[in-house]
This record gives sequence, C-alpha cells and structure tokens, in this order.
Amino acid sequence: MLTKDDMCKEMGNYQLFFHRFDNYSHLIIYGAGGYGKTIYNVMKNIINIKSFIDNNLKKQQEGYLGLPVYPEHELGNLVTNDSALIIGFRAKEEVDDLLNKLETKYNFKRNENLFSEEVFENILSEEYLKMIYRTEFGKELNFENPKTYNEKLQWLKLYNQKPEYTNMADKYKVRKIIADKIGEEYLIPLLGVYDKFEDIKFDKLPNQFVLKCNHDCNSVQICKDKKVFDFAYAGLILNKCLKLNYYPHSREFVYKNIKPCIIAEQYLGEVYDYRFFTFNGSVKVIGVYSGFSNVNIYDPNWEYIPMSLNNYPTDPNHTVEKPYKLNEMIKLAETLSDGIPFLRVDFYYVNNKIYFGELTFYPSNGWTIFNPERWNEIFGSYLKLPKKKVISAC
Repeated sequence: MLTKDDMCKEMGNYQLFFHRFDNYSHLIIYGAGGYGKTIYNVMKNIINIKSFIDNNLKKQQEGYLGLPVYPEHELGNLVTNDSALIIGFRAKEEVDDLLNKLETKYNFKRNENLFSEEVFENILSEEYLKMIYRTEFGKELNFENPKTYNEKLQWLKLYNQKPEYTNMADKYKVRKIIADKIGEEYLIPLLGVYDKFEDIKFDKLPNQFVLKCNHDCNSVQICKDKKVFDFAYAGLILNKCLKLNYYPHSREFVYKNIKPCIIAEQYLGEVYDYRFFTFNGSVKVIGVYSGFSNVNIYDPNWEYIPMSLNNYPTDPNHTVEKPYKLNEMIKLAETLSDGIPFLRVDFYYVNNKIYFGELTFYPSNGWTIFNPERWNEIFGSYLKLPKKKVISAC
C-alpha cells in the first residue's frame, strides 16, 4: 500500500499539499463523479475517506465507491473540526462560486478545513499521470518502455503534442478539417453555434435537434419534440459544461486550449455509433455502440471479437448487420488518421449514408478497462509510438 510518506517522497515539492491533512482524522469529498473518484484514489492511502457530498438523488440512494453520499444541506452536520472537505476537479470559476457559497452558507473557512484540489493542476504531468495510473490500475506507469495500449496513450498525451490536434478535437472546428479532407457531404447539418445557452433562438430551430459542447463528451442534449423538451435542464447542463476544462484532470493536451461553445446539429434518429480504432493510420478494431446498452467489437472483416471495453455489455447473439458501406467508412477513417499514431474516428450510418461523428485521441482518458485484460497488450502491440517527442510550449 502506498503511504503518505511514499506519496510525499515521490511528489517532492508537492508534499506540503499532502501534509495539509495532518490535522484531520478523515476527509469528505464534494462531488461523487469522475473527479471525485480521482481524488478518492489519490487520497485513500493518505487519509481516511468518510463520505461524499453530491446532490444527485440516485447517488445518495446507492452510495459511491462503497461510501455514503449525502446532500449538500447536511454539510453542517458532517464536517467537524477534525474533518476536511475537499472539492472535486471543476472549472476555477465554479470552484470559487462554490467555495464562497459554502463559506457564506455554512461558515466553512477556506484553507482551514475547506480545500479545492486545484493544487493538483501544478503537479508536473508525468508525475501526476504516474500517480493516477497507480491508483487506477495498481501498477507502475512505464514511460520509458510503454507496452500496453493504456500506457502508450499516456505517453502520447505528453510527448505527441502537435498543435493541429487541438482543432481536430474541437467538435466545431473539426468540421472544416472534415470538409477539406473527405468532403462536406459527410458532415451532420449544422443548425447553429452559440457562446452560451441563452444565445440559442429555439424558435429558429426545427422540432428535433441535438445540442452539445464542442470540447467535452457529457453535454449532449437531444430534443425529439420541443413540446416536452426540458429546456431548463438542458441549459443547466450545457452552461455548466461550458465552464469545464478537461486538461487539469486528464492532462489531455488536445482540450487545453479549445474555446468552448455550443453547437446545434440535425437529429439523425436512433442510430448505431461506429467507432473505428486506427493505429498508425490503419483500422484494427471497430466498436459498435448502441446507446451503451450494448457494445459489440469487430475486426475490419466484421468478425465478432469476444471482448468488452469499460465493462459495457457485449453479446455475440446481438446481431449488428455489417454496414453496406463498411469499406468506405474504413477508408475514410484511415484517410483522417493518416500520419497519426492513434486516433478513434466515429461515424454514424443512416439510410445508407455516412455521417462523421468526432475524432478522439485518448478514449476513456487512456484508462480503458479491457476484458479479457490481454487485449490491453494486443491493442498496445498495434500502436507504434513516434521516435521523436513533440512537446508543445503552450
């Protein structure tokens, strides 16, 4: 088990951060989600984790990571002089707003027993990723001789930082790249681009549409009928996502300098999402996603591969018909990924027509769970890393 002294020794100048908790017997984490999980994994061997705070009712009912989840209004009864409260990774603006609210409403004093872990942002990326990798997988991350798929994606984050990748990861700016490389006929019709939710003129949009931010993967809001669409909830989610930057939490270079916006696109209906995993410009694996209720994996010849990614259910008896234009999709994916060590290229296939979805450089942040685990090494064998490191000055 990695102790606090071990962490301090490894983290060098950052040991002061961990020693800030010396006066507390336990820790409460605000935020029972991906960011909260990261803090839990980093801190669980340093200080006793007592519970999570989250206003999500389902999380309160089910718990999170085996711990209870309490609503925010119970903070006053939970946080005492011998406990510390730490806030999950959030945009700085959101952190400041939350800290001010907690200080005003619950009389918590910042830098006494109320913390934001933004100090993590200042930890050198290689040290940070090693720390997270160890807590996620219980293994050492080998940057000198990476072999697995997950290890190699972490290497690419740090040492293949080509500036042009930022526009490729931007769901709005990538549209021009797609139009130039394979043709605008593959683009989903664009209905609008907005700086914030309040700018959207819904009377100008059709009855069905899709809203999403250009810099994340969790903001998608689908309107199938304006009469029953929850505009208030959509606005809450989208405006919240606009404030987020994935980089501090994931160190995914491509998201660091994207200027967030909201885009509206035509709704294509209930469709399969075909995800082409390209390694050095060659498609090796295809994931077919059916709303995450089922994810089947195939090779380029459309032979079913008995494996799962991130514990999503897979079923060889769940027949996914081979797309008539599969070869065209493979060719398009390889055109878009030419010269890039790894890239996942997503397409939709509707009424015998191919639509581009997005480009992803580090699926699942490079923390993919493989079952069987040997596929982590097989994927890694497909990926040949560049000999020359490219590190952006930005």
